[in-house]
Amino acid sequence: MNLVILDANFLLVPSQFGVDIYDEIRMQLTGSFQFVYVPEVIDELKNKQNRSSSKKFKRSVDLALKLLEFNMSAKSQNFLINPPNKPQSIPVDEYLIKLAQNFLEQNIETVYIATNDKELKKSALTHGIRVIYLRQKKFIELSV
Repeated sequence: MNLVILDANFLLVPSQFGVDIYDEIRMQLTGSFQFVYVPEVIDELKNKQNRSSSKKFKRSVDLALKLLEFNMSAKSQNFLINPPNKPQSIPVDEYLIKLAQNFLEQNIETVYIATNDKELKKSALTHGIRVIYLRQKKFIELSV
C-alpha cells in the first residue's frame, strides 16, 4: 500500500498550472494507493483564501476544493479521510511529517507527502519520507 498525503499548496497545482495531480499520480504509482485527506490542510487553504485580497487566488482555492471534492466522491476508495487528529500545538507541516512517520511505523509500504513547499519537502526527505512535487511547472515528480 502506498499513501499520498496532500499538502495545501499541492492542491493548488491544477488551478495554477493546469496539471491534473490526481491522474498524474495515479499513472506514476505502481500498486495500490490512497490519497490522504487531512482536514487541517483544507482549513489552512480556506484561511489563506479568507485573508487574501486576490480574486485570482480565491478562485484557485475554490477550484482546488471542488476538484478535491469531486475526486473524493468519484473515487472515494482512493481516499483515506480520517487520519488521526492534529494536536493544536503543532503547525500543519510538522503534523504532516509526524503523520507520515506514524504511517511508516504501521508498516505502510511507501508514504509520500505531495507538496511544492521547499521547507516541507526538505524536512520530509530528511526524515526519510518520499515526496511528490511539481517540476518545471508541468511534470509530477516522485522522489526516491
